[in-house]
Amino acid sequence: MLTSFLEWLKIPNLAPSLTLFDILQINVCIVSVVICWTQAAGLTALCIGIYARLDNEYADLMSRLPIVPALLLIAVGAVVSFVGFVGSLGAIRESFYLLKMVISFTNI
Repeated sequence: MLTSFLEWLKIPNLAPSLTLFDILQINVCIVSVVICWTQAAGLTALCIGIYARLDNEYADLMSRLPIVPALLLIAVGAVVSFVGFVGSLGAIRESFYLLKMVISFTNI
């Protein structure tokens, strides 16, 4: 698939020289980048949730809601950043079990 993509890009000299190890290294890099963005999104949600929880301007409005959105953002941000961290660690170490744990978390 990657060879045909490189041929489509008109890079025929690079396509035959790729080995299976090179393709796996490219896949690990792609997975690492995606998981790092996931971790960044989780940390962003966590920070926004902490800011909303500590901000006193909307404290009266937050107390009347049945589910506090700030606590929900904190919980979701913590879980997503944890999954992103485990995924980054699994991708860097190329650990099958850590990546399998990330896949099981994302299937929930």
